[in-house]
Amino acid sequence: MKVKGKYVVGVSLIILIILGILYLPQFIFLRSESSDSGIERFFEEVRLSMDGKPILNSHVNLTLTVITSSQSGRGNSTLQILLPNNFELIQGNLTWNVSIAENETVNLSVVVKAFQTGKSVIIGWAGPSSYPKYDGDELYITTEETSGSANHEPPRCQGDIFEVIECMRAGTT
Repeated sequence: MKVKGKYVVGVSLIILIILGILYLPQFIFLRSESSDSGIERFFEEVRLSMDGKPILNSHVNLTLTVITSSQSGRGNSTLQILLPNNFELIQGNLTWNVSIAENETVNLSVVVKAFQTGKSVIIGWAGPSSYPKYDGDELYITTEETSGSANHEPPRCQGDIFEVIECMRAGTT
């Protein structure tokens, strides 16, 4: 019995080593480490931005910017913008398959409209075509009839204890 257990452990270890040899190089050469955050990234920068305020029934420009460096993001890539349920696409495409060279900046720009008030999140993804959700950015949106905001930080609950409790029940932090 002891010999059989050692055999199983030995075979399992050999299989793990073989799998590591086969798949580890993909991750080493695919990812580059961002110097400012220490987080492994495929691109130097992925940034989602909005020109204007997301006011109810008003058109705004939304841009997903991808920046590469000499050590990041080369080759066939996919850029994608995910809209929440209260936004609709007016002009452009939400997905773009593109070949990106070293030290290049590319932009995926669309025109969108909020058709319902409320809070939502717009997400931008970019990565190699085989894994487009590699790097991302979010915009936290508040849409009202006469005003709106788009921020990279989620909204925070403020006020007295009852307002904070109500805010937290609504799903805001």
